[in-house]
Amino acid sequence: MKKVQKLVMISAMAIVMVVSNHTSLIQAAEVGMEQAVAMQRYTVPVSLWHATKDQASMANSAIRNQATVEIFENMTKVYIYTDTMTMAGISANLKQLLIKQADGTSVEAQIEGYREDGTAECFSFEIDALEEY
Repeated sequence: MKKVQKLVMISAMAIVMVVSNHTSLIQAAEVGMEQAVAMQRYTVPVSLWHATKDQASMANSAIRNQATVEIFENMTKVYIYTDTMTMAGISANLKQLLIKQADGTSVEAQIEGYREDGTAECFSFEIDALEEY
């Protein structure tokens, strides 16, 4: 009988441990949901603009026309996705993306992801304000 009581006691302790771990997982999921709710995500139209002329660049087809903007706390981050472009029978991909700042300087965007062939698929950069960039 004592063996049965021990076994029941051990089983009960195991259930309590599983339930308390489950509660911790639920609490962690709730915290994750709060953070996800705090983050705002938008899809915005984008174009690759010519460096000196007021027109789209010939390389405009190298980027997808929709970017993702994520706002989390005091940070706004833009993700730009790229495509392979073809011009005069030559295929090319963006290797570097420079973002012109308000003061005239340029900042290099970070590469966030690569395709299977090793070419950059996604670039990201932070912005200070939600305005035309």
